[in-house]
Amino acid sequence: MQIDLKLPMLQRIIVLDDIASRRQMLVGLLEKQGVTVLAAIGDSGLLAASVAEHAPQAVIISTTTPDAGLLAQVDRLQASGGCPIVLLSGNSTSDELRSAVDAGVNAVIFVGLNGNNLRSAIDLAVADFAQSKSLRSRAADAERALQERKVIERAKGRLMKQRHIDEAVAYDLLRRRAMAQGRRLVDVAQMINDAAEMLIDA
Repeated sequence: MQIDLKLPMLQRIIVLDDIASRRQMLVGLLEKQGVTVLAAIGDSGLLAASVAEHAPQAVIISTTTPDAGLLAQVDRLQASGGCPIVLLSGNSTSDELRSAVDAGVNAVIFVGLNGNNLRSAIDLAVADFAQSKSLRSRAADAERALQERKVIERAKGRLMKQRHIDEAVAYDLLRRRAMAQGRRLVDVAQMINDAAEMLIDA
């Protein structure tokens, strides 16, 4: 049974392969699937710049085995915002594939490439990238909230000590000052902490 996977919203791809003949074959296969290949490059060092220039919906990397230089470029790309990445591998060990995933590869296809499993892998890469990005965003939000809470706690502690008030009164004082100044609570708390530290330094 022939399966035809349609991804109408996913049409812009960058291809990376250091072997010209294989790169041309991959471009032809993608174009038969109705995908626009924005760029086909042979040097992994050009990957980040190519993504920045073309803003693809995914990157397909074809390699016999993912070496350290290639994975460093993938890691650099994903650290700067990145995009979904599919790795086509002909001869990789489990450790090499684990390193590829750690660097930011979202889906892997082994030899036996055809249009259907290529589109399936792209779909998987897009979904995995979106999920990973969401998790990173939530982790960053949680870390930011924790740091802001620490700032507020320090400011409350200073107010309690300076004015001989309890925690609830100190918090209410911070909240009312933030509302009066049209600022976030954490910004007012940071101002109090900064002022206190300046007095200590003086």
